[in-house]
Amino acid sequence: MAINTLTDADCRRATPNDGKLRKLFDGHGLMLAVLPSGNKVWRMAYRNDEGKQQTAVIGPYPLIGLKEARERRDVLRLKLIDGEDLKPKRKTSSPSIALDTAIDTYWAGRTDISAGYKANALRALAMYMSPTLGAKTVREITKEDLMAALRPMDAAGLSVYVRRVRMWVGQVLDWSIQHGHCEENPASNINSKVAFSRKPREGFAALALAEVHPFMERLDLEDEIQSVLACKLLALTWTRTDELRRMWKW
Repeated sequence: MAINTLTDADCRRATPNDGKLRKLFDGHGLMLAVLPSGNKVWRMAYRNDEGKQQTAVIGPYPLIGLKEARERRDVLRLKLIDGEDLKPKRKTSSPSIALDTAIDTYWAGRTDISAGYKANALRALAMYMSPTLGAKTVREITKEDLMAALRPMDAAGLSVYVRRVRMWVGQVLDWSIQHGHCEENPASNINSKVAFSRKPREGFAALALAEVHPFMERLDLEDEIQSVLACKLLALTWTRTDELRRMWKW
């Protein structure tokens, strides 16, 4: 069999064959494939242990020149002689597990939180996730599945709690990714600010500006008990109420 039949000039001048794939052979399976687009790729044809024709991609031309392509071909041929498979085996995914199993395993490992916080999270997940999604594997669960389980909470006015449940199930799915039970976390695709409603907020009680002076005069008539002194101090210093309460303990 003739080898090293190509030249640098052959590679440079090579064009597609009437818009079809064209192959320029160099020997020992090495070929320059000229694609219909005009791009050129080095490939090597070989037979595997079962005698089936296979093709290994070496790389693009001219990034990989003729000399380097031949060197890489020879490296691949040595691997074949040593019995190596040039096509890497696809990694098999770890077996997935049911969401309920993932929930129990993840939260059992959370030793950094209080027992009350853990119990609250587990109770919420058992109430709102397990009935419809508990038996599903974490790999099967989609964003739509999670939203279907969370919407009834939002409709019931649990606008704060629904965000916590989304966060808690999201933590379980993040753990599942790290342990190879799934490849993505659909909970991370749920934007809680947009997806769920919000409770209307009520402002704190406040005095109108015209009422401040009469209020301060009224305080002057009271005995100097702690609440009166605190109100005067707030008016004079504009400190936060929480800071004032803590200051009073000193």
